[in-house]
Amino acid sequence: MASEDHDWKEVATVAGSERDHTWSPDQSNVPHPVGARSLNGLAEVLQSWAADGAPAEEVASLLQDLEESRNAGQAYSGVFRRWVHRWYGQQGLLVLDAEDPDLKVLGAELWAAEFSGQGVHAALAGTPHADGPALVRENNVFWMDNSQGRVGVVSRGQPGAWKAGAWEVTAPEQGWLSWAKGHAAQCSPGVLLRPLYQELLLQSVAVVLGPGEWNYWHQLPKAFERHGLPFPALRLRDHGVVMSTDTIATGWGLDDGWMHDEEWDRWVLDRWLGEHETEWNEMSSDLARWTAAVEAWSTEVVPAASGAMGALDATVQKAWSQFLKKVRRSLKGQRAEEWAQARQACGWLMRRGTPQDRWANWHVLAGSSEEAKRWGAAWLDEGAGLEARVWCFGPLDGKTSSSD
Repeated sequence: MASEDHDWKEVATVAGSERDHTWSPDQSNVPHPVGARSLNGLAEVLQSWAADGAPAEEVASLLQDLEESRNAGQAYSGVFRRWVHRWYGQQGLLVLDAEDPDLKVLGAELWAAEFSGQGVHAALAGTPHADGPALVRENNVFWMDNSQGRVGVVSRGQPGAWKAGAWEVTAPEQGWLSWAKGHAAQCSPGVLLRPLYQELLLQSVAVVLGPGEWNYWHQLPKAFERHGLPFPALRLRDHGVVMSTDTIATGWGLDDGWMHDEEWDRWVLDRWLGEHETEWNEMSSDLARWTAAVEAWSTEVVPAASGAMGALDATVQKAWSQFLKKVRRSLKGQRAEEWAQARQACGWLMRRGTPQDRWANWHVLAGSSEEAKRWGAAWLDEGAGLEARVWCFGPLDGKTSSSD
């Protein structure tokens, strides 16, 4: 559980039926680890979400967990452990919260390697993976303290000298490994160090990843080799797409892919124009034949007019293109109801340029907690093993299908 990630914005928003509901934690301007943040403000977010399409039964259970975490003096990582247990505990889930100080000591060799210059940066130097999707920092440890929060460690310009904000350290006399064991609780792995720390603590038969993680994990085989750690099998996670009635009406399918607004609008209008493909092709052919006939006549009768013929051809093509643009705009007005439906379908699939499964909320999309349970049961079916599947659900009727 990545409770030391300081980017609370990644977990701060939950989508309702009409809008997003965002948590603003205490000291949001300080990069404190998200797992250590107080629970202030979470209840208000959940209550706001409940009024915007979230199932009342689900929200009540989450609020109960929140209250129990408050009474136990827990921070965000504590309540989130309760939530994932509620959602997936029956699947035999094990949550390993790697911020535990004793577990941090087990990672001392990783922290020491980064400070001694023998870590991920050294392992990837000179390889194509040094310029991969994730930045390979010179030191991939973040330093944590109560005043600054979680701050990246950078060089002070000389070997063995590092700083993180106001904090500084120089190569200790006892060596980096001994130092790292004593300061392990303050060391936090960056994005490229976390996979190594994870596999050091609990080696995986397979790691199930999203597309972004898939890319940066593939930067790391040489780093695993340097530390003598087995590189696990990687599997893409399943994806679920809820198909609204509007989405189905547009004819969109998974093979059409995820599209931004402009691309989507062009795709819809192209489909509408495609309904008249035979007529368009005939008219385009007629226009091409007419242009060719004019060119042939001018070549035979007035060869000196070849320059004018080129201008005529360019003018005709430009006018045809402008005519098609006007036709496309006219179709929006002529089929206004369908156009509004198509725009709603786009907003259902994509928001802020992000595919549905990165922002939408499962319980809200399902329409009821019972529907969410049925979909969840289908998704957790073990028939496909670890092969990634994309599930199409809906529209809000419990019918499912999947494709590999």
